Amino acid sequence: MIAQALRSTIRRRPISSLAATTSITAVGYANYIEYNAIAKANDNNDTLSSTIPRSHYDPNAIAHYWEQRPISIAKRILNVAYELGPLAGEYLMEFQIRPWVC
Repeated sequence: MIAQALRSTIRRRPISSLAATTSITAVGYANYIEYNAIAKANDNNDTLSSTIPRSHYDPNAIAHYWEQRPISIAKRILNVAYELGPLAGEYLMEFQIRPWVC
């Protein structure tokens, strides 16, 4: 019964089904990557991959750190967008949209 309902949904909405499956797979894979990075850092007490170097600028170490944490990157981007959203909305209303509306 469930399989039949899934098949009919996929037949009726193939693009939506593909987009949903791809999104779920991408989020799952990102969680897997971040979980492995955290687990490896905790198991090995590997300070190089578990922290960002602060004593000197090492672009390779910084890139490696953030490559292993896609969920943290997404959370930070969403946090910044949440904080800047009201400011951007106010700017659009005051300087961009209002001259056309009034």
